[in-house]
Amino acid sequence: MATVAEDFRHRHNIELRQIRYFVTLAQELNFRRAAERLFITQPSLSRQIALLETTLGVRLFHRDRRRVSLTQAGMEILDDAQHMLAESQAIVMKAHRIALADSAILRVGYPEFANRTIIPDIFSVFRSRHPEVKLQLSEGYSRALLGDLRHGRLDVAFVMMPPAEDLGDLQVEGMIDEKSGLLLAANHRLAARSEIPLEAIAREQLLLVDRSVNPAARRIYGASPHFQVAAVWPRSNPSPSLRQFLCVAREFRQAHRETPRRQAS
Repeated sequence: MATVAEDFRHRHNIELRQIRYFVTLAQELNFRRAAERLFITQPSLSRQIALLETTLGVRLFHRDRRRVSLTQAGMEILDDAQHMLAESQAIVMKAHRIALADSAILRVGYPEFANRTIIPDIFSVFRSRHPEVKLQLSEGYSRALLGDLRHGRLDVAFVMMPPAEDLGDLQVEGMIDEKSGLLLAANHRLAARSEIPLEAIAREQLLLVDRSVNPAARRIYGASPHFQVAAVWPRSNPSPSLRQFLCVAREFRQAHRETPRRQAS
């Protein structure tokens, strides 16, 4: 024959709030104090306890005008009721952890040329500092990356500046700003010159190379073009992971800007 506790555990039409009401009243043994703890009225608490007793088919409390006490059946199922509440709270906490794990994914877009800048280092340091966040990297052209940002497929992207379209709906923060240089073959017609005007190379085919391969680029005379890259993200994105990522990116930007001054001193 099943005990009251076993019957209690296997009832499927008992509401979790009724279990919470029962446990609270069992702890307080006072309807007024229990109702205050539960933020409900005393009549509501009495009604729910009566419904629980009807469902279980047993009296859980002795009541009179002076005192409230647990019946034998109430004492038998109290531990089970407390375990049920603890299990329900564990389920809620687990669900929260799963939700956090799902949200701890940062989708970052970048163009191919970014592999030869400080950006891969940003990825590496961010991963080491925040191993709980999964970086999903997507490579593409700047215009395509902007479209992915606007359609919610990316959280942040590094794009070439100035962009070919208006970025009014996106947050923009410069990350890389360098003057461009020019490296010529030794037998090129302009190779002997120390400074070259832009119009002199108007018809030339240009190849961009890594600065580490070309540390002593020749200067371009006049208003030389800048190599500019910005981090771009939706203004409405509240992700903590995005804020952490931008902090790392800003550190690298600052260190990158300070390096030439340290070398010159």
